[in-house]
Amino acid sequence: MAEYFYKLFGLIKSFYFDSLAAKIGIPDCHYLMKHYNTVKLIRKYNVSFSSLLDVGCANGLHSIQIVKLLKFDNVLVEGFDTNIKSINYANHLSQKLIKSNFNYYTQNINTLTLSNKYDFVLILDSLQYSSNIDSFFKYLQNHLLPDCMIILYVPLKDNLQIRLPRFIKAKIPTYNHNYPKMDELNIIFKKYNLKTIDYKWVGGTLIRSYMSIKYYIKTKLKYLTYFLIPFDYFFAFLDLYPKNFGYGMFFVLKYTS
Repeated sequence: MAEYFYKLFGLIKSFYFDSLAAKIGIPDCHYLMKHYNTVKLIRKYNVSFSSLLDVGCANGLHSIQIVKLLKFDNVLVEGFDTNIKSINYANHLSQKLIKSNFNYYTQNINTLTLSNKYDFVLILDSLQYSSNIDSFFKYLQNHLLPDCMIILYVPLKDNLQIRLPRFIKAKIPTYNHNYPKMDELNIIFKKYNLKTIDYKWVGGTLIRSYMSIKYYIKTKLKYLTYFLIPFDYFFAFLDLYPKNFGYGMFFVLKYTS
């Protein structure tokens, strides 16, 4: 039950604070969902590491909170993102954790250059920004230590939200991303010696579809969205209980060199 309240709080909070979160870094519902499941998987598989790579790190909250809350000391944490403001915020936040070495920098996933090897990699909602997912994993493989663990969250084409009407998709920039299919990922994982330890659907198909439609309405009649607030709560409650289907997929992968 605590899990459901945790998720519901994040969902409802995001409706009113997403714009504020973009400015000062307050976690929104999507962050809470990803962070909750990531920590849960780290604990479930007793993941430990000395070097962490955060792919598409945004403001660094995921990797920073993992190190802080799970009490990992004396570790190397590196992350990259294309948004310079997010990177500056990540470096500012990480300054307080003096027991570990943090380095966040600007870089594009499609022109990736890494200088270290890692035994833990986070790829949370960033893989779809790669124009060639196969090439990304081919390069990443060269920077993985033996038995490296990867926690990957990615929206898939195999879900309901992606199947929205085209006139709505056209108004939502994120639909131009390179969303992979489940079968495509399984082929890539096998090709680059990444063993799937666990996977599950998460993320709330209903709420994400509703929010996408609401986004479209906002582009046409901005103030009409205020009248949709009661529906926010309705979909938030309705979306608590799906177990096997969601907006995206979480994978736990292990590199077997």
